[in-house]
Parts: sequence; C-alpha cells; structure tokens
Amino acid sequence: MSNPQHKKILITQAKETYTMLDEYITIHNKVIKSTGTFTSLFKDHDYLAMYNEINKVKTSFDNKVLELNEIKGKYYASFTDVSIDFFDALEVYFNALCEAVKEFHLLITRLYETSRGIINNKQKLSWSEYSQLTKVYDEKVKAYQKLGGKLNEMYQKLEGEKTGYVDEKNTETKMSDELEKIKLIKIRINPLERYPILYMCLVLLCLFIILAVLFNGFLSIVFWIFTAIVGFFTFSIMYVRLSTKWRRIHYPLMVRYSSALGFAQGQNESLTIDEKMDFALLFLLQTVYSTISPNILKSYYHSLLEELPVFMDSEMLSIIIKKKLPSASTEDIEKLANHFANKVKDEKFKKVWLIVSSLINIKYGEEEKSEYIYSIINGKAT
Repeated sequence: MSNPQHKKILITQAKETYTMLDEYITIHNKVIKSTGTFTSLFKDHDYLAMYNEINKVKTSFDNKVLELNEIKGKYYASFTDVSIDFFDALEVYFNALCEAVKEFHLLITRLYETSRGIINNKQKLSWSEYSQLTKVYDEKVKAYQKLGGKLNEMYQKLEGEKTGYVDEKNTETKMSDELEKIKLIKIRINPLERYPILYMCLVLLCLFIILAVLFNGFLSIVFWIFTAIVGFFTFSIMYVRLSTKWRRIHYPLMVRYSSALGFAQGQNESLTIDEKMDFALLFLLQTVYSTISPNILKSYYHSLLEELPVFMDSEMLSIIIKKKLPSASTEDIEKLANHFANKVKDEKFKKVWLIVSSLINIKYGEEEKSEYIYSIINGKAT
C-alpha cells in the first residue's frame, strides 16, 4: 500500500501538470491561429503580449522542475513500486513537455525580436531559421505526446493502488486533454491523392510532347494540338482539387470516405446506413490521425457528433450567408437560412459534412470552414 501523504503529493503533481499543459496549449492555439504561415509573421501582431504569456508559462515550468527534483530527493527512496513507476513516468513526460515549451518560447522570442527588427532593420527571422525552429518544435511536441499514454497508465495504477477506485472526474479531464491534443496535430492530406485520371493525363501529355518534338510537318502539328487539348484538360481537373483550400481537404477525404463506406457495405449487409456511415467516418479519422489510438478517436468522433444538432441550423447559416451577401436584407438572409436549414435538416450526409468541416477548421481556420459550408448550400461542394 502507498503512503497516503505520498499518494496525495503525486496526484497533486499530476493535476498541476495537466493544468500547466492546458495553459501551454491555450497559448499555442492562440499563437498558431495568429501566425499560421511565414508571410503572416510580417503582419501586425501583438508579439509582445505573446512573448509575455509564454515567458510566464516557461517560468512556471522551470519552477515545477525544481519542485519535482525536491520531491524526488525527499520522498523517492520511501515510495512504493507503483509510486516510483508513476513518478518516473511523470518526470520523463514533464521533462519532454518542458523541452517543447522551451522550444516554443524560443520561437515566440524570435518572432518578437523580428517584429522589432522589422522597425530597426535588425534581428530579422529568416525563412530557414523559422523552418528549423518549427521543425525542432514539432519533433519535441511529438516526443512528449508519445509519453502521455504511459503516464496515464501509471496514474490509473497509482489511483487504484489502495482501493481500486478510479476518479471518474479526473479520467474525464484526461480524456478531454487527449481530445484537445488532437487539434494540435498537423493535418497532412495530399489534395491530388487517388486521382488516377490526373496521372493518366500527365502521361499522355508527356507522350504527346515527345511525339510532337520527334515528328515534323503535319503529324507534329496534330500532336501539338493533342498536347494543348490534354494540357487544358489536365489544368481543369487540377483546378477542381486545388482552386480553394477547402477543396484540398474535401475531395481527397470524400474519396477515402466512399471507399470505406463501400467496404462496410460489402462486409456486413445487416448494418444500418447510420452504422455504415459511422464505420466509414471513423476510418476516415484514422487515416488522418494514424498515430492516435482507436479509443481516443472514437471519443473524438462522438464529441464532434454532439455538435450535429446545431450544425448548419438557421442561426449558423444566417451568419455565413450574411458574410457572403452583406448587401442582402436581414429578412432575405433569414429566409435563405431557414430554407437551407430545412433542406439539410434530415440529410444523412450532414454527418459527413460536419466531420470534414471540422478538419477544414483545424487545417485552415474558421473562415475557410464557413466557405466550405456556403459551398455546400450552393451546390459547389459535391
């Protein structure tokens, strides 16, 4: 059995670590939203405020390192095996998290220096330095995220060491943290994936160019005409996938979803359409977040479905339509919003739109998500 005092100390440290993680993630999200691309670095952002916030977080992390070292020196030798395993997991996790915070602090510091350097023509952040900083930071984020599962496992053992009791509230908090971490993962989707007609066109395009060069006279002219036709067609089909940001997510994900739905229908005909859609959408999320455990993704999926009742309702559509049609009257906007809301109210595909729009929001932001939803109601997102 563990010493009640030791157990209380360790559980307090775990809760404080999760609180600090939440503070760091909040600042991370705020900064990434403001400075998502290199070109945005030169826009008017309050980097001083960002620097002060992350500096405060870094200081609290530095103090926590000292606190953990003090606890280790004072109590570690008298810990039970379970307490030792938990403390070791906590220490390794926190050190990895601390490294990520330090790297993020360095990145924000350079952004702040650059914002001053633009005025003073000094200390400007180069593209190569920015790329290196973000690359190292991403690696450190992945490093601490990999250790989270082990820490949670050890925490469960620590809590249940004496009575087997598991604090449901704390478990819920940890699950919430895990779901929040998903939003920090960079989504990488090839907008041209599973597009065989494009590769066929590129092959034909190369072939016709070679033939046009090899032949002379009339045949050369014919092949150049074929080259122009195929080139125009190739450009057209690439435009469909690349012309807007939401298309770069929507089309490849719809192909994945269709494949998964077809697989579900072929495997078990007794499943209802809703069950098949759930299977296909979970598979879709697994292809996007391949490093996340199925249980976490299932919880994430159900958390997204909680938004379904208000997704594309008249209130949401009114806001989106007003942005797209600023000169329209309030009455006309409400009529349009009510019309489209009623039209999609019982649409089974609404669940698919919800999942895809959430991924577009994570990848490109709220504005692009609004563009996507507007494209759905005007028939462009098919």
